[in-house]
Amino acid sequence: MEALFALVLADGEELLERELEAAITDARERGWPIGVALATTISAWLHMRRGELALAAAELRTASDIRAVHGATPLDPFVIAFEAWLRADAGRPEDGLALIADRLPDEIPDAAVFQLPLLARGVLRLLTGKRDEGIDDVLLVGERELRFGGLTPSAMAWRTIAARGLAARGESDRARELAAEELVLAENLGTERAVGIARRGVTLVGAEENRIDGLERAIAHLRRSSARLELARTLVELGVAMRHAKRPREAREPLREAAELARACGSVAVQRRALDELGAAGEGGHEDATPEGLGGLTPSELRVARMAVAGLSNRTIAAELDVGERTVEVHLTRTYRKLGVKNRRALIEERGGELSAGS
Repeated sequence: MEALFALVLADGEELLERELEAAITDARERGWPIGVALATTISAWLHMRRGELALAAAELRTASDIRAVHGATPLDPFVIAFEAWLRADAGRPEDGLALIADRLPDEIPDAAVFQLPLLARGVLRLLTGKRDEGIDDVLLVGERELRFGGLTPSAMAWRTIAARGLAARGESDRARELAAEELVLAENLGTERAVGIARRGVTLVGAEENRIDGLERAIAHLRRSSARLELARTLVELGVAMRHAKRPREAREPLREAAELARACGSVAVQRRALDELGAAGEGGHEDATPEGLGGLTPSELRVARMAVAGLSNRTIAAELDVGERTVEVHLTRTYRKLGVKNRRALIEERGGELSAGS
């Protein structure tokens, strides 16, 4: 199994696929179901890194089915992490957090195999507005990593994730230091995926005037990798940067590509964000194929809707969230459609109690 891990982290995908197939075949021929579960869990990791979410989910179902019959495997914490991330990509990060809370203790054990679920919890906490708790989790991953001998940024880009949270909390110097450290490590590693993710991280916590150039460089690396979903995420950031630079027409091209890539990968969350940003860039006519109701709202739409129900004006909401009033209008328009209401007054009267209850 150590050799398979090494191939994952080195992005040696062609050889890894052959080795995984051989490992699964061998385990089945020997009647060793736990071996099949271990190999399919690593295969799920490979698919997650590529952004092949449906394939990852299928592999995780195999591992979970074996666990239900034959008992736990040493990689069960990985399965928990991947399933939580899949729920976040389905647009349900709260469900991912609930899964981790249900399957693991609040004090996640201090062992190498629990690093991925600890990182997943940190990421999902950041996504759901639990910023301080999320930062604490991600930084704890880093502290533990040093004791475990260290892992490459190809395994867990915890510095990049922590940097975004720290920058949002106003700790810009520390954020830039962590992001820069990760870029050096990634460049020493030399894989396109790791360098692309790290360069995106450095760019997003750096000076805004350098953002477009930095993201374009990150995208160039990711295009040479198989990390399709990371490419989609970075294209969204490029579209946002172009829109903020008053270049909305140019922003639409990377946002369209991001939406299509995210759809192909199966990430509802990234597709929603790309479509939201396309709307903010002035391109309408894109339908969000998510369910109607509160469950179909993106985190941004839900946040704006709750602020509107609380009586805040569009201008106040925009100032609070550090976005343009046009972005607030787009979020509200999409919210009205998804919730089946005509305007703000109807939102307050017909869905206000439901929205307030979830605040």
